[in-house]
Amino acid sequence: MGRLDYLLRDQFDDDAVQADLDMQTLTQMQMADDIHAMRTGAADRPSLTRGTPRSSGSEGHATTGWRNRGAFFWIMLIIMIYWFLLRPLGL
Repeated sequence: MGRLDYLLRDQFDDDAVQADLDMQTLTQMQMADDIHAMRTGAADRPSLTRGTPRSSGSEGHATTGWRNRGAFFWIMLIIMIYWFLLRPLGL
């Protein structure tokens, strides 16, 4: 027996079933909004559950913090490869 079958049994009234399904839909929409915000860094479309989104200088791209440290990563990787691998080999 599935969840919907359980909810639609005669012992529950229609209002309680509808309220539960509405709450489940709202929760799923909020989770989708959260996942979208985590993936993009900033909302590039209006949020379904939170009203108007924050406006930032570059939509969908991180401007501060560790998500914007790509060049730093590659420079440090090159330095570490040289320091720990090539330098001990005498190169």
